[in-house]
Amino acid sequence: MGAHVRLAGPDYDEHVALNPQEEEEAPLFYYKDDPSRDARSVRGCFLDEIYAKPRLEQKLADFYFDGDVPYMRDNVHCLTDAQWRCFFEGYLVEPLPRAERKYAVVFYGVSGYTGSLVMEYLKRECLDDVNVCFAGRTLHKVIKMRDKVLQGTRWANCDCVSCDLKEPFEVEALVSSCRVVCNIAGPFMLTGGERLVEACIHYDTDYCDVSGEIPWSAKLLEFHDVARDAGVYIVPSTAYAGGLPDIMCYAMAKEAREKYDEQLKEFHGYVSMYQEREGTVGASGGTLSTRAAMASGDAWVRKVMTDPFALGGAVENGEREEDQDRVLTKVFRDGAIKSWVAPHVYAFFETRVVRRSNELHRTLVGGPDKGPFYGEKLNVTVYTLMPSEAAAKEFKKSGSTSTKAEEERLKKEGKYYGPGEGPPLDDLFEIGVYSLYHGVGITESGKKVCWSIKGRDGYFETARMAVEAALAMSESGDELRSGSESVRGGVLTPGIAGKHVLFDRIRAAGMGFIDWSPGTSWDGVKPDDRLGVDVWGNKATPPPVAE
Repeated sequence: MGAHVRLAGPDYDEHVALNPQEEEEAPLFYYKDDPSRDARSVRGCFLDEIYAKPRLEQKLADFYFDGDVPYMRDNVHCLTDAQWRCFFEGYLVEPLPRAERKYAVVFYGVSGYTGSLVMEYLKRECLDDVNVCFAGRTLHKVIKMRDKVLQGTRWANCDCVSCDLKEPFEVEALVSSCRVVCNIAGPFMLTGGERLVEACIHYDTDYCDVSGEIPWSAKLLEFHDVARDAGVYIVPSTAYAGGLPDIMCYAMAKEAREKYDEQLKEFHGYVSMYQEREGTVGASGGTLSTRAAMASGDAWVRKVMTDPFALGGAVENGEREEDQDRVLTKVFRDGAIKSWVAPHVYAFFETRVVRRSNELHRTLVGGPDKGPFYGEKLNVTVYTLMPSEAAAKEFKKSGSTSTKAEEERLKKEGKYYGPGEGPPLDDLFEIGVYSLYHGVGITESGKKVCWSIKGRDGYFETARMAVEAALAMSESGDELRSGSESVRGGVLTPGIAGKHVLFDRIRAAGMGFIDWSPGTSWDGVKPDDRLGVDVWGNKATPPPVAE
């Protein structure tokens, strides 16, 4: 891609005579002095740094003056136009075609808790045999985590590399070595991951991450048009939070079109957790840090956090009552699933992701403005399932959506984890923690699609989603970009990027599934009659029945 794109002008006083014909033919990429950019803008964050004057001078000195910058400054005027052109043509790496790159996936930021779970997932359940690499800012921490988790497995000798996101040439080397970068280094609002994103767009490398941050996703929207034109997938939120309901809604909307020839009018997600044995589960330090970063943001962050359509997908100018965030804070008995419900900590985030998918499906699938809506008037809600009204009210009162309240509760229970820490995976497996996500899709005429997906705890399932999303893009990139459901590129959602390929992958890799839509074998079966039935591959509490 690099050879076909004219870059932002380098910040050096005596540069380059470009061929006028090449300049006319090549499309613009980013301009350092683009008047539409403001202080918050992420466009040019990588290219501005790689073309910064000190870096240009050092590279130029290395190229022609034996690395002597002062000598170069005294003699730079002697360079011919041909020498300048040669220098700038080789200044940025020209990546190999994707199929020829060394790594299928580079996992970045793996020295923390989620990174350890990514490695645990590779070790325990990943079905692919591909060449991956682990990366992070501090190499010895990356190696230490690899050796701790993967010793004695087929992944034990995977390469480890260091990469500081503030060093653009290290970022360049990283993204040009692989087909996909999977970024696990959060909180994403604070760690400079936008440099990775822009570099991926420039070097024809797909990108995904495990973010659960509305402001981060909103920030990346600035890259959408250029990523679409470049044919690169930029996919934040390939995690259990956001990613799982999103891919679920995609598949259920597809089922409604194929089975009933109708759009979805409503999609309702419900989250519950099941434990086979007694035990307390805490939130990871990274999760709490992320929530704190969003809660303490500036005016723009607060505005984005409170806009139900911050990521797009507004219906009726975004003014419908059923789309407002206040609807998600209620406690009531939900007739769609015959259960009491309470607020879900990620409801604001997940509803925004699905709304964006609905809009992207119409605008991108099959080509510009060719795909159908999931539902032109789609309403999306997400709640936590509760066993009773009292339990639901107590759950809300305890501060289910409050970072500070949750932190205090976890400290009292001895389950508070600091940055880079989280519940030990062996403990979670020992007490048998399972996450259940139930979806009820209702069409325009009232027909229903009712599915449930079951996995391990949400942290392990985040690792599954991240790994499988990265591998879907790496190993099935041609399939994702061809056919009637194809999408060329852009800032996408897991459902739009992964489609049936990702949905099939997570099921094949171990996530349980039940179709309990009207007319199926589970239609009308009472919840108590399903207890102990091994329908998931592991015993777990089954979903409630839709009315």
